[in-house]
Amino acid sequence: MTQSFERYTIYPIPPSQRFGKASDLFSVWFSANMTLLTVFTGALGPVVFKLSFFWSMISLIVGNLVGAVFMALHAAQGPRLGVPQMVQSRGQFGLYGSVPVIVLVIIMYVGFAASNCVVGGDALFHIVPVIGKKNAILLIALLTFIPCVLGYKAIHLCSKLASWVSAIAVLYAIGCGLYALSWPVLSDMHGSMSGIIGAISVAALWQIAYAPYVSDSSRYLPVSALSVRKTFWASYGGTVIGAILPMMLGSLLVISWPDLSPSQALIHLSGPFGLVIVLVLALAIPLGSAMSVYCGGYAPLH
Repeated sequence: MTQSFERYTIYPIPPSQRFGKASDLFSVWFSANMTLLTVFTGALGPVVFKLSFFWSMISLIVGNLVGAVFMALHAAQGPRLGVPQMVQSRGQFGLYGSVPVIVLVIIMYVGFAASNCVVGGDALFHIVPVIGKKNAILLIALLTFIPCVLGYKAIHLCSKLASWVSAIAVLYAIGCGLYALSWPVLSDMHGSMSGIIGAISVAALWQIAYAPYVSDSSRYLPVSALSVRKTFWASYGGTVIGAILPMMLGSLLVISWPDLSPSQALIHLSGPFGLVIVLVLALAIPLGSAMSVYCGGYAPLH
């Protein structure tokens, strides 16, 4: 694939055009989760389900570990079939049976992309107020469009860079959050069974929501039994670790500053690097959104 723009869209990828390693999927799904929207999701444990930091983290970890199994199993379909996952749905559900599935998935694509743009635009507005909130949202949407148009190869390349930068930012913020919390807060065990189940469900659904398009990120990989196994584990590891870290950060933020938005709390938490960290996570959003728009663009064509 020497061309800049992707040209196979909904068509099967020929063996001669297959490239890459299954391990590349780790950075794709790690970076896709390292966004402010994931941070906001992690804040639901203490805020909505009234869980302590301990039970919030246990619930989020369990939910991600379970939900990612279904997500990663779908990732293994990519190298074998070589077509977008919504095209695969015709064989799974039939010509007419796939229609309601595709409609629901398109709604999900729009929801993910819209949520990311709003959250990213709000964070960008906090950093550069002069830009205006509406313009900040439009800028995030524009940045989303670029890797989406360039396609599969551009998304993979951007993911490798975003993984390192966002990991450093999130790990630094988590370190600041754990250092700032007192032992009584960290050892607090309050919570309810209904709250724990609710938080587990949210984390599991976060991962399952990727299932309708995860194999789109692996369909250019060479076909082999070994590749399929590695595809599963690379996708599973990337999405689990990539989701748990920012969700942990979200729980820390709302416990430390319950009266502030996660973006504002993150600025306070990280001290002199607060604005930089928020900017990094805001600019990581277009990559995650691009995957939704990229995959959603093929669904109606099927």
